[in-house]
Amino acid sequence: VTNQNGCFSSDDAFITINPYPVVSLGADTVFCNKSNGIISPGIGYTSYLWNDSSTIQSLLVNSTGHYWVEVSNGFNCVSRDSIFVKFSSLKLSIGNDTTVCGSHIVDAGPGYASYLWSTSDTTAAINVQFSGTYVLTVSNNDGCVEDDTINVVVNPLPVPNLIGPDSICKGDTLILDAGSFASYLWSTSDTTQSVELTLAGTYYVDVIDINGCMGSDTFKLAQKDCAPPDGIFEHDFSSLINIWPNPVKQNVFLKWKQSSSASTISLLDMQGRVLETHYWLQNDVMMLNLESYSNGVYIIQVSSQTERLNIPIIKN
Repeated sequence: VTNQNGCFSSDDAFITINPYPVVSLGADTVFCNKSNGIISPGIGYTSYLWNDSSTIQSLLVNSTGHYWVEVSNGFNCVSRDSIFVKFSSLKLSIGNDTTVCGSHIVDAGPGYASYLWSTSDTTAAINVQFSGTYVLTVSNNDGCVEDDTINVVVNPLPVPNLIGPDSICKGDTLILDAGSFASYLWSTSDTTQSVELTLAGTYYVDVIDINGCMGSDTFKLAQKDCAPPDGIFEHDFSSLINIWPNPVKQNVFLKWKQSSSASTISLLDMQGRVLETHYWLQNDVMMLNLESYSNGVYIIQVSSQTERLNIPIIKN
């Protein structure tokens, strides 16, 4: 430097520029289904100062909000960084393991950003028709993910099958058999496996199987006038013929209770189709072998020149 008199002097100085510490709390973050979380800038600083006046390296946080930290290095240089922390709760329940009849709707309900089932469905609910283990993974708008599992046993619905002719002659009886189940309730209020019908109408049966599952079927029956040909009379078979056993597994036997002329005997199904026919000599015991036929209801028809008898029989 030079003063006004022209005199000058000089001096020098050594200046050191120390670096600021580089500090990072990371990107804004979400803690999913947690009551607290830890944020930290890491190690390598000589001091820490948090927005709550804490001076520790890592801060335990338990609420949504903005947090900052100031750190210093060995040169006493200070830097600051901040972070936004969010606590997000995501709960999911698709129900307890269950056993059902036929099918079952498993529903997670609304309120999730996405759904992904183990069946690859992406809807809130699925219709389960087969036994198995089903897993659902959901997410919310914060990117949190949760899953739940349910085991479902699906029992098939019982299927009663009411089969028979759609009409009968007035005075005749039709036996409807629902099949083998645990319990029955007919529209006639009967609770047996089979019912005897003598009137036209629509009939139904509800059945329950051993798994407690219910099924039903409906049968419509009409009546018609079936006058026999001249000279032929129809009778109640019980007063004329002994038949045993009924129900039958293999052989069924028939014998006239009183003397009668020779007759023909036919086995018919419930559609009226003749399955076999035999000649029945007077006063002989007649045997029919039903072993090869399916279980169900059949008609044994006995015909002579003056009489015709229709005898329902159950094969089981």
